[in-house]
Amino acid sequence: RIFYILVLLSFIFSLAGVEGSFSVAFHCFLLLLFGGFYQTGMPIRVKGVLFLAGVAGVFYITRNPIVMNVWRRGQFVALGSRNFTKAGFERAEKGWNVHALDVDLQSKRYMVTGANSGIGYVTALELARRGATVDMVCRNAERGDSARRKIVEETGNERVELRICDMSSMENICGLAAEFEGEAVSLHGLINNAGCMVNSFTKTKEGIEVNFATNSLGVYHLTKLMIPSLRRGASGGGDEYSRVVFVSSGGMLTEPLVVADVEGVNEKPFDGARQYSRNKRQQVVMAMRFADMYRDDGVHFYSMHPGWCDTDSLKEAMPGFYEKFKDSFRTVAQGADSVVWLAISKEVDSIQSGEFVFDRHAVPKHLPLLAGTQSSPSEIESLFAKYEDYLSRVS
Repeated sequence: RIFYILVLLSFIFSLAGVEGSFSVAFHCFLLLLFGGFYQTGMPIRVKGVLFLAGVAGVFYITRNPIVMNVWRRGQFVALGSRNFTKAGFERAEKGWNVHALDVDLQSKRYMVTGANSGIGYVTALELARRGATVDMVCRNAERGDSARRKIVEETGNERVELRICDMSSMENICGLAAEFEGEAVSLHGLINNAGCMVNSFTKTKEGIEVNFATNSLGVYHLTKLMIPSLRRGASGGGDEYSRVVFVSSGGMLTEPLVVADVEGVNEKPFDGARQYSRNKRQQVVMAMRFADMYRDDGVHFYSMHPGWCDTDSLKEAMPGFYEKFKDSFRTVAQGADSVVWLAISKEVDSIQSGEFVFDRHAVPKHLPLLAGTQSSPSEIESLFAKYEDYLSRVS
């Protein structure tokens, strides 16, 4: 009786919007749904009524965006605590081919955005180490040049170039693409790594919310403009193809595709972490849609999750999360491993263009239990139409 009273109270509180009661109500309804079958001496009619009440309760609760957000975040932390950490990486790498990254890149050229620090820097370093020509796209000239000189000194590879571009500026991105087109560059890989997590609602000079501009719209814009260079990189024939890697985030698992309010204008209060996760979901969808659009052009697209990595940007953007999990974080090199693998390894032939990758394997794009994050083809088309609408306004 106490349990059933708790179910009723939690449901009433959830209707009233009491914080935390949604999660309690959800779990109570699950227990109500299945628990009656394990109680001896209960009339079958009563069990039937309890079962139907549980179904109705779960249906209601799973339609509530607040409780679904709590539900997804709980799954995400549970999944991440085991798999996204340094220990998770060390378990995964035991089954890898140790020679998968033994690739000569002397004839290849790659562009890496956000290449002066973190995962972008390590990716550029590893590509240069294998002989590739690397275009480091950085916003800050001083920090970018310092990173470039370090890579040249460590690898002995002089074919590392610095390209200055603010990825939140559509004008800057147009200029960068024009440079490449003017040089008729053949590009074999584009690593969309640059990103930001700004916790206050801030607009760029072009009037676009900065997280969306940097993490989503700018990524779309650059990728689309670099398609001619990527096509040239794939024109060698045979089984050669160029590769585009979107460095997404596991945080995207907690968010569905949001199209109606891509800038988060109506989010009160504005949540930078949530906006970032939504942007990263958009990148996953982007990889899927581009894979379909350019399936016959010799360009393959992949999104990926690097795991929870110990980076300065994470420490600054999410100090609470950083302090809680910092002792279990992956190194930046471990986070960059699958980025480099996707960019250069022959093993990637076994992964279909458009897939989401974690620790060198294609993995699901959604959490396993009642995630509610799937998107329809019409929603994806609407997102791409919105991208084009933004670009038409700032061109």
